[in-house]
Amino acid sequence: MQFAVSKMVITPNEPVYMAGFGNRTEKSTGVHDDIYAKAVLLVANQPLLLLTLDMLGGDRSFIHGIKETLYALFELKAEQILINFSHTHGSVYATGEHYPELRKGRYSMGNGVGIDLDIHNPDHYSEDIAYYHMLKETLVGLVRKCYEGLEEGELQLAVGTTELSVSRRLPTDNGIQWAPNFAEEIDKELTVMKLINAEGKLRGILFSHGCHPTSMNNREISAEFVGHACVCLEKQYEGATAIFLQGCGAEIKPVASVDGTVFKLCTFEEMELAGQTFALEVSDMIAHADFRTIEPSFQTKLLDVLLYTEEANIADYERELNDPDVHEVKKDILRQLIHWIQTGTAKERLPMYIAIWQLDDTTRLVALEGEISTKYSLMIKQLLRNYTTIVLGYSNGVSTYISTRKMIAEGGYEADRAPKAHKFRASFIPEIEDIIIGSIAKAEWID
Repeated sequence: MQFAVSKMVITPNEPVYMAGFGNRTEKSTGVHDDIYAKAVLLVANQPLLLLTLDMLGGDRSFIHGIKETLYALFELKAEQILINFSHTHGSVYATGEHYPELRKGRYSMGNGVGIDLDIHNPDHYSEDIAYYHMLKETLVGLVRKCYEGLEEGELQLAVGTTELSVSRRLPTDNGIQWAPNFAEEIDKELTVMKLINAEGKLRGILFSHGCHPTSMNNREISAEFVGHACVCLEKQYEGATAIFLQGCGAEIKPVASVDGTVFKLCTFEEMELAGQTFALEVSDMIAHADFRTIEPSFQTKLLDVLLYTEEANIADYERELNDPDVHEVKKDILRQLIHWIQTGTAKERLPMYIAIWQLDDTTRLVALEGEISTKYSLMIKQLLRNYTTIVLGYSNGVSTYISTRKMIAEGGYEADRAPKAHKFRASFIPEIEDIIIGSIAKAEWID
């Protein structure tokens, strides 16, 4: 097998509206630490390209633009390219220049967060489009550098566990509350992969776990604790590039942000300590875990499934508006949603990419578009229990939260409020769980 790794800074060079928190109503004030784009190229019986971005996410306008460019220049097919976002809330959200109908909307680097924009009007996205061109040029450069720097080597893998994370969904008599829930089952796996060249030198460290990089809420650009973990690993392993792969962390937050029975906002120092702790877990695995070598037999598949929402009931929404017990934040969302439904701009369904990579006869990687519940990671690993399975979220696009049947029945932020804030007419139908798991189960060469 041949491989190459490259990285480059993608920090915006001007103040921008940061994505991820609706209460940040002013542009960024500075840069705490740079954000990066990183590329990993694996070449065996076919090439696989993994791109990671220290960003909240990106829409399909962005994804299509990047993948079409890479196909034109390098003949890499869409299913051979996996774009994974770290989902740091200290960054921005990407859109493209073309395919305006595929824009997520509701965010612009130059105009703000949570606002209505004309997705077909390039003037509303002028800063975003300029940034897109920079990103496209950067990614093309990274891939070209990888092709020029391919070296013989091998990919090694080990699976451990981490105590980094905790569920933020706490069942109470008053419904699901946003609070630490250590009793909830989550996916605690920490997957580490090493890229080692023919001379035995460690050149790349890929590590994956599902957790929201939301320890802070400030106005300085930052790759958050997952980015700082990469910094720590690169200091420890000179000559190696550290690449974080975001897993299924929709309802998962870092333990570092727990303060008794609530979550707190961490200082920069506390965020960095969380990153150092994460890096120590990875380095401990590098030193002591039982790694096995991947014997490449690459196969790829890209599924595009369709998820549906419930029917909208404006009468129920209006009753909630008149209920004094309903939080004012939710009422604001409902007022907007009623307007979108009445004007025909509310969304009724959601396309979702599911990428499946076979690395060798016993190893699978499944990467899902959107903010995916940790429960899907557990379900997919159970479905593919005869394999070592790496499950990623936030891949090939980030649209909205993808909840399980149980979460939809319980309600709460991820299942109810967030999709409506993202312009979906209602919560998703519970059968989306069957659609997602069933689509993976029936995919060819997956048994």
